[in-house]
Formats: sequence, structure tokens, C-alpha cells
Amino acid sequence: MLKRMIAFARQDAVNIMRDNIGLYMIVAPLLMAVAFSFFIPSVQNAEMTFVLDQSVPGEIQNVFEQHGRVEIQEGEDRLSRRVQRSDDVIGVLQRPSGQFVIVAEGNEQENLVSLTAAVLERGMRPESEIEFVRINTNRDPSRMRETTASMLVLGVILIAGILITFNIIDEKESRAISALAVSPLRMVEYTAARAGMVFITALLLSLMTAVILMGFSVDYLRLVMGVAVSTGLGLIVGLTIGGLTDTQISAIAAVKIVMIGMTGIPLASLFIPSRYLWLLYPFPNYWVFQVFQNVFTAAPYGVGYAMSCLWTWGTSLLLLLLLIPFVGKRLKLR
Repeated sequence: MLKRMIAFARQDAVNIMRDNIGLYMIVAPLLMAVAFSFFIPSVQNAEMTFVLDQSVPGEIQNVFEQHGRVEIQEGEDRLSRRVQRSDDVIGVLQRPSGQFVIVAEGNEQENLVSLTAAVLERGMRPESEIEFVRINTNRDPSRMRETTASMLVLGVILIAGILITFNIIDEKESRAISALAVSPLRMVEYTAARAGMVFITALLLSLMTAVILMGFSVDYLRLVMGVAVSTGLGLIVGLTIGGLTDTQISAIAAVKIVMIGMTGIPLASLFIPSRYLWLLYPFPNYWVFQVFQNVFTAAPYGVGYAMSCLWTWGTSLLLLLLLIPFVGKRLKLR
């Protein structure tokens, strides 16, 4: 049984390396990781933006314009709402008492608030005795790099599943699946061999992607374990599309539709209020994203690493138990 599975997995690897589409899908996430590794620092080093209330004197506004882009807001509420958007901006206002207030989310780049304070001090007249304070709205730290790495690793797992889709299509088109149907190979062995290929492919690409984006500051043991429990998601995608489609063209069309949902749900979880996140609990791709957010972030994310792994394994296993008999009938495997 084990020899049949290994031989089957080896044949899968050979087919992937011969297929131009397969090679492109393997290289694509690595190229994206390299591109993002250059793009993210450029975003983080963008021009500073200051949001000033109309109460700030004109001469101080002029000093701020010399150090970055200036937006004017009317009223403390509007200024606070502007500061709390997703970009890094600092707000400044002056209260009737003469006190200046620096408004910040708390997730800005290092020294951004202190730089704002320095610009404000420069704008003050030497004879002024004006105090200023800082308000922190207690937002979580920015996780742009970590979120990007999590989405890329999720994409890698999906790609590993899609690669076995094309192997299944190739077996259908070459009628090799008919030979497998009368061979000693059983559906359980067939699924296990496919799972092995998904894991190996996803693991190698995930490790390379993480090194490119995050360096060696990641707990790679957790990453390996995360890929292992997430293998079921790639297997679900590969078996579903491979079982339902019969040609590469129809498989490519199905991949486009499936990828929207598979990546859209994790991205939506970043913006959905926490009280509604339970609606995403049945989807294993949501939990896979949670797993890797916990791998790449320093602090616990969501329900934590262990619970995310458990939910990933549970939801994936449930779907596989429902999916495998259906695919077995489609492929006519016992």
C-alpha cells in the first residue's frame, strides 16, 4: 500500500514539472513574495501626512506644510475619525485653553508622534508658553507584512491543491483513471497520495515565501505544523475541482471562481466587526488564515495558534469526509 502511494506521488511530481502551467504556479508566489518585500517598505516610508484642525494657527500650519502633506479638518470628532482610518496620519488641534493636542491611533510607525511634536515645537513662537499632550486611540499595531505573508502562504496551499487538480484532469484525458479504477489502488490510498503531494509542495513553497518576506524571525516549527494542518484545505480544492471538471479549460474557469471565495473570506475577516466573525467559522480557509496570522505576528491573534489549528483540522476533516465518497464515485475508484 505504501509503495503504491509513493509511486503515485512520484508520478504526480513528474507531471507537475512537465506542465508549464504547473511550473508557473510554483514560481508565481515566490515572485510575489519578492515584489512585496520591496513594496511594503516603500509604503511604510511614504510621505508623512498631518491632519490639522482649523484651530491650529496659520503660522504653525505653514511649518507642517514644510514637512509633509497637510489636511485640514473642522472639529475634534472629524479629526479623530480621519486619524483612525487605515493609513498612518497624525492629528493636531488646539483647544480654547491654548493647549495643543496630538491625536494618534497607536499603530503608527516608530517616532512618528515624536516627529510631529518636534514640528509643532518648531512652529511655536519662542515666547509662547503652550503645552501639548498626546492622545492614543489604542488601535492594534499595523500588521501589513504579517498579513501579506499569511495571504501568500494561504495562496501557496491553494496552489498546491490546484496542482493536483490538473493531475486529475490529465488522468481523465489520458484515460489513466480507468486503469486506476481496476488496479489495487483504493480511494483512500489515492487521497493519501494526493495529500502527501499537497503537503510537500505547500511546505517547500511556504518556507521559501516566509524566508523572503519575514527573514528568520519566524517560529518555523509552528509554520511547518500550520502547513500540516492546512493540507486538508488544499486537498479539498484539488479534489473538488478535479472531480467536477473534465478538461483543463473548465478547470481553469473553476479555479478563478474558487480562488475568489478562498481568498475573499480571509480578507473580509480583516474588516468584519468581531461580533459577526462567527459567520466565518464553518470555512476552513478562514481558520488557515488565522493559523498563519498567529505564526507571523508576535502577539496572539484571534483565538490563538492552537485553537486555530484545531478549527482548521476539524472543519477540513468534516468537509473531506463528505467530499471523498462523492469524488470516489465520480472517478469510479473503490
